[in-house]
Amino acid sequence: MKNSIFIFSLSFILFFSLTGYSNGKPHSILTQDLPPWSYAAEKGIIVDIVNEIERRIGTKIKINSLPWSRAQQMTKTGDSYLIFPLARVPKREKNFVWVIDVMASDLVFASLHGKSITLDMAKKLNKILVQQDTPPEFFLRANNFQNIHTITNSAKIPVMLQKNRADAWFGDMNVTISTFLNTSYGKKMVYGPSVKNNRIYIGASKNISPILVKKYQKIFNEIKKDGTYKMIMDRYLKSSE
Repeated sequence: MKNSIFIFSLSFILFFSLTGYSNGKPHSILTQDLPPWSYAAEKGIIVDIVNEIERRIGTKIKINSLPWSRAQQMTKTGDSYLIFPLARVPKREKNFVWVIDVMASDLVFASLHGKSITLDMAKKLNKILVQQDTPPEFFLRANNFQNIHTITNSAKIPVMLQKNRADAWFGDMNVTISTFLNTSYGKKMVYGPSVKNNRIYIGASKNISPILVKKYQKIFNEIKKDGTYKMIMDRYLKSSE
């Protein structure tokens, strides 16, 4: 009888450890439609990385795409959420567990006007597009920009720039390139110098399972060593970081 209880208890513990349960609940994964990291949660740099990690753990958690502000709020206040792509900035530092440092993020001004826009030049523009509730917005507001127009869907940006409804877009270089990659005017985009460097992370709720975090970190290191990381980066950016 004692042996049966022991075996049952051990099986119970192993089940919750291997399936990524935290505080009795399975983890959930949130993102936004933000190429090249996530294309409607179906593919993308970090989508592919997370799916590969989950595959190697032996679980398959569906990645959900939500409006970015809502996804962040759910992760901050909810239980056992993973979230990406999350730039690590002081404003967010205490709100999340920083699980994996995935890649660099260079913030630049992009425009269709044929000029490389610097930080000083940008302050003189009429309207600058920026994604709402993101580090690019935080940065511009911290630098006292008054000409900001926030948006919730980056897919609208190419049309707005083409129709001269805005002068420039301020955002991550990789996001900008990916957004314009399949447009007829993608080659006309001019990118200014990097004005801010961040790191893009997979983050998590504060109560996320430490066991799950360690598994994610361990497998991510394996992915980098065995060439999977480079293969995924090449798939979307045509070169490794």
